Amino acid sequence: VLGYSNAKAAVDNLTKWLAVEMANKVGPRVRVNAIAPGFFVADQNRRLLLNEDGTPTARGQAVLTKTPFKRFGEAHERLMPTLVEKTAALSVGDGMAKGVQVGPVVSATARDRIRGWVDKGLEAGAKVVVDGRDPGANPDGSYVGPTILEDVAPDMEIAQEEIFGPVLSVIRVGSLDEAIEVVNRSRYGNGTSIFTEDGGAARKYRHDVQVGMIGVNVGVAAPVAFFPFSGWKDSFFGDVHAHGTDAVDFFTKKKTITSRWFAAGESGRFFTEQGDR
Repeated sequence: VLGYSNAKAAVDNLTKWLAVEMANKVGPRVRVNAIAPGFFVADQNRRLLLNEDGTPTARGQAVLTKTPFKRFGEAHERLMPTLVEKTAALSVGDGMAKGVQVGPVVSATARDRIRGWVDKGLEAGAKVVVDGRDPGANPDGSYVGPTILEDVAPDMEIAQEEIFGPVLSVIRVGSLDEAIEVVNRSRYGNGTSIFTEDGGAARKYRHDVQVGMIGVNVGVAAPVAFFPFSGWKDSFFGDVHAHGTDAVDFFTKKKTITSRWFAAGESGRFFTEQGDR
């Protein structure tokens, strides 16, 4: 899995000569799954989105973890108080220690990058309601606490790029149609989830969003292995996806045979392997 900027740079910098040379050595096909921000969309039902402890069902450093979070209708008033309360109460520290609920991120570089994204969001006009930049853990460790940013606009950089850390950017929209429009405006299309008990809303959302992997009341919309891992738009480079029959096709050299058989001792008559005469 490559970040979008690295993958795009690799594609943009390939010359025709290099492409031909690489094709001669390893084959002409390339498949790249690029990470990208996914989206949570929630209506009024708090129970569907939150775990028993009130925290989001998907968070942190996972490719299909969603960082922008959109809610519509009365979802803000029903979801946010509990979400903020339970998130702020999470314990950050050594993941092996008893009682710790949030461990370190992968490195000090990742820690500083995530904190930098929070700073960018605040500079752009977002409001921090849970601040995990200084979680009170070992200052020499790679710790970032769960963070929630409110009043995030869809065009803010923090809503458009992958944070890859425990940061939730909350975007308020007025309707399901507006939520779909915001999702589709993104140049990415990796994964998204809707939380609702309205079957009509779920059907409309999964049909209209321009995203490859969609969850309905599921936080991480990762398909089982016999379905494609199918990002769209700038979340994918190539012609077939990972997993499923796409993955088999990618590694398959196909052979086609066309035959014609003549009847012994006869001219002008023949039969094919399909049995035609």
